[in-house]
Amino acid sequence: MTNILQQPYSIEQYAQFAGQANQNRQRIELQDGNAYALAEYEKLENGIIIDLRDDSNYKAAQLSKFKAAKLAENEQKRQVEFITISLGRMKTETPLGDLKTALPLYEKLAKASNGLPAGAVRLYDNNGNLVLSPELTYEQVEAVMLEISLAYIQIDQKSTQYCSAIENAQTLAELENIEITYGG
Repeated sequence: MTNILQQPYSIEQYAQFAGQANQNRQRIELQDGNAYALAEYEKLENGIIIDLRDDSNYKAAQLSKFKAAKLAENEQKRQVEFITISLGRMKTETPLGDLKTALPLYEKLAKASNGLPAGAVRLYDNNGNLVLSPELTYEQVEAVMLEISLAYIQIDQKSTQYCSAIENAQTLAELENIEITYGG
């Protein structure tokens, strides 16, 4: 496919040109009546298609764009790990809110009554099956909360390391080499 459709052209020719450009993931720009199919790394200047891949401003913009995407990937995976940790150990079944909010409240309730009654929280076994909590002593509640809190701290530390590596990446290749994995 040619990247330029010059006038005069019919509606059918333009539609075919646009369809081909779409298949090639190109955008169309019109200038002086001519249609140009441009790749993401190209710009149109006075009827000339210019390749920007070696342009320092383009490279900086691309790096910034991919850093933002990598940071978003990290945040999504971090949140999934938080949920996995939470659901893998304990989940509130009351209107106390999410687990991070509920942990201090459970601790206060357990401290005030020297534990929690049976069924106060939902626990999950290693296969993810629901097991209603037995009666828990204050020490047992503290142990569960400590386990979850330590896991949260480890996740946040790992996330901070990923964010730092992403922000310090100087090239797209460096950024692509950052593999974001949590768990295990």
